[in-house]
Order: sequence, then C-alpha cells, then structure tokens
Amino acid sequence: ILLSPQSASYALSMLANGAADETQTEIMKVLGFGEFTLDEMNKYNQKLMKGLVELDNTTTVNMANSLWLDNEFKALDDYKKVLKEAYEAEVFVEEFAQRGTMGKINEWCSEKTDGCIPHFLKEWNEDGKTILANALYFKGKWLMPFEKKDTGKGVFTLASGQSENVDFMRQTANNPYMKNEHVSVAQFAYGNGAFSMYIVLPHEGILLDEWVKSFDAGQWAVMLEGMKLQKMNVWLPKFKLERDVVMNDMLHALGLAKAFDAEEADFSAL
Repeated sequence: ILLSPQSASYALSMLANGAADETQTEIMKVLGFGEFTLDEMNKYNQKLMKGLVELDNTTTVNMANSLWLDNEFKALDDYKKVLKEAYEAEVFVEEFAQRGTMGKINEWCSEKTDGCIPHFLKEWNEDGKTILANALYFKGKWLMPFEKKDTGKGVFTLASGQSENVDFMRQTANNPYMKNEHVSVAQFAYGNGAFSMYIVLPHEGILLDEWVKSFDAGQWAVMLEGMKLQKMNVWLPKFKLERDVVMNDMLHALGLAKAFDAEEADFSAL
C-alpha cells in the first residue's frame, strides 16, 4: 500500500480554510487539529513545510500546493490570501469546460515532481469548479551508498509465494536493526540522517497481509526502541510503486460526513 499522508494532510488543511461551522470542525478533527484554531493549524503546517526542506541540504524535498478555479467561479480574496501565505499555493484561473485544463494541471504536477507523476488526472469533470492539489517530491542519497558494481541478480519471493529473478542492490554495512518473532526491521538513512527508510521483512512462514492487519502504532514504537546497530549483509531489490486511490470512503469512515453532503456542506469561506 502506497500512501502520502503529508500530501493528504495539506490538501485537507487547505480545504478546511474554505469550510465553515460543522463542516470545518469535522475536517479539523479528522486531521488531528480538533483542539486547535484554524490559525494555529496553518502556522504549524507552514513551519513544517519550511522545516522539511531545510532538514538536510543533501536531500531534495519539494512540496507544492495549488488552487485551480473555474473562470466562472470566484473564490474569496481572503481564502486565496491564506493559501498563498500559509501554504505557498499558486492560484490558477482556467476554463474548466475545456479539457485542456486537465493537461495544464498534469503539467504542473509533473513539473513539481521532476516528471515522476506525469498524469495526476486521468479523467476530467467539466462540471468541476475547484481543485486543490498537493505534490510532494523527495530524492535522497543514501548515507551509505550502494555501489553500482555490487548490483546483481537474485531470487525474490512475492507475497503470493511466487519467485522472480530481479536486480538486487547489495552492501555490507552497519544499520539500526531489530528482530522479533514475526519480522525483522532495518533502518537505512539518507544524507545527514534526518530522513530514513525503514524496511520490514516478515520471517519465512509469516503471511504479509496477516501481519499488516495486526500492526499498529504501539508495535511500531516498540520496534524503534529495540533497534541496535548491527553489521548486515543487505540485498535490497530495486522496485517501483504506483497507486491511485479515491479517499472519499476512508475520510467518511474517519468522520468527514458533511463535506460530502450537498445539503449539509458549508464551504462559504471559499
């Protein structure tokens, strides 16, 4: 499962600024800002946005936000102002009746992600009036680089039990590591160590889907506490992940109901 919680949080935060009354309250609660004011949430997001970029000068972190408006739909000046100031959002006014607007949004997303996401929108709704978009791009150099000459073929077992012959990046290095009765976990740092990738490997006989269902924040905290430096022989398969997800049902399950109700939704601040 591939998710970008940071992107979802920023898009919904921008939406919260256009909402009012109970609609806004629900969005803020889902985001975990139920006890805070809108201004406090915006200042937190602004600080985090700048902080992530400055954490490691050897790592590229680009976060971009935008507001796209149909030319027949007039957003309030106060709304556009807070998006520009707190979220550095670009504001575009386009003709949504023209399919070419989809191409412009895709070009924006492709540019902000260095071409990694060239087709953000695959379908176009001419009746749409507003699009709030977030693009997040991360490119890090390993703290302990994998040498190209050490890349070699090996057998990788999929969750289905089938095996494939794939390219493995290989190295022997000291990494934070822990192991319990179900999985082993290793941390691989980027740049100055501010950002890391954690890789979880289920033991033989442990079904990945079953383990994921039982995994929670408490287990994750215990894993982090138990990690110790260990010399490891690492074989890491090269991989690519893509996922499209419609979040409406998930957000509804989390308590976001009014925003999806034409009779109840209040976006009067937009």
